[in-house]
Amino acid sequence: MIDRQSGAAVFTLNACGLVPPHTHPRSNEFIIVTEGTVFTQFITESGSLLITNNLTTYSGTIFPQGSIHLEFNPTCEKAVFTAGFNDNDPGVSSIAANFVLFDPELLSANLGGDQVVSGADLDNIRAGIPPDTVIAVTDCLKACGIQPNGKRSLKEVFGLA
Repeated sequence: MIDRQSGAAVFTLNACGLVPPHTHPRSNEFIIVTEGTVFTQFITESGSLLITNNLTTYSGTIFPQGSIHLEFNPTCEKAVFTAGFNDNDPGVSSIAANFVLFDPELLSANLGGDQVVSGADLDNIRAGIPPDTVIAVTDCLKACGIQPNGKRSLKEVFGLA
């Protein structure tokens, strides 16, 4: 640790890749796209506006500390972005994965009660949340002609085919 209160990461989003809604409790995040297109959304607090950006190469946006945000590659080509943080440990909290950990009865009440979401629905939702940091969006995969969870050779992944 160099105690400079900053950090950075480089992310590659393959075709239709999505970084699900998450938050960084200890840092702002600034991203700049270095290749491709990245669609972003964020909301800072209850009742505030949903901010949407469609970023192309060399454009960027900031996600305020604690804001719920996501990044999505809506194209059939790879996208790359660099994220900068104003803390060397920005933390990360996945919204969906953490939300469904609450007591089922209280969670159901928060979602409109049993007439909207039953306990069985909650079990299915919990089981269906992907463990991965980046997931693919089904409609985009179809548009790109990519099989969901399809296997590709390393040559194809790295464009060597």
